[in-house]
Amino acid sequence: CLSLFLLGLIDNAALTPLAAVGAGISAPTGLVRAGLIVVAVAGVLAGAFVLFLPRLVCHPRLERFKFMRWVAEHATTPQEAARAWSLVAVSWVLRVLAVFVLLDALAIRTSIPLALGFLCASAAAAALPIAPAGGVAQAGAGAALLVAAGVHASEATAFAVAAQGM
Repeated sequence: CLSLFLLGLIDNAALTPLAAVGAGISAPTGLVRAGLIVVAVAGVLAGAFVLFLPRLVCHPRLERFKFMRWVAEHATTPQEAARAWSLVAVSWVLRVLAVFVLLDALAIRTSIPLALGFLCASAAAAALPIAPAGGVAQAGAGAALLVAAGVHASEATAFAVAAQGM
């Protein structure tokens, strides 16, 4: 359970560079830029939490709780977290390339910044706690970003649905 939670935090931290670059070069509107900045800041905080968790649970005031002792036994070391972060970051880069290829295959405006923005918007929507409709929220957020970037709404929706299959 804790390892799955930490993996989610590491996934968010690995998205930080992409969200920061997306906010800098691919945000079509100020609102989208603000959303990407929020994703980047959340990733920095998630990474900091993962890195400092082993030190936090060894604090004398927290060490006396049984739950904290359990967390201390199952916490990821900073070296393991860095290794996991690098693997997850590589997977995000591969996802960006896959979205780029899909944009080209469907003859939609092909650009790396647009692929970055699409993935960041979809990933941010995945954080919403709506389990049955999670895929719909991801597709909707990605389609909304494409529409904001000037892609026709029907093409953006079709692309977002196709991208959910990846």
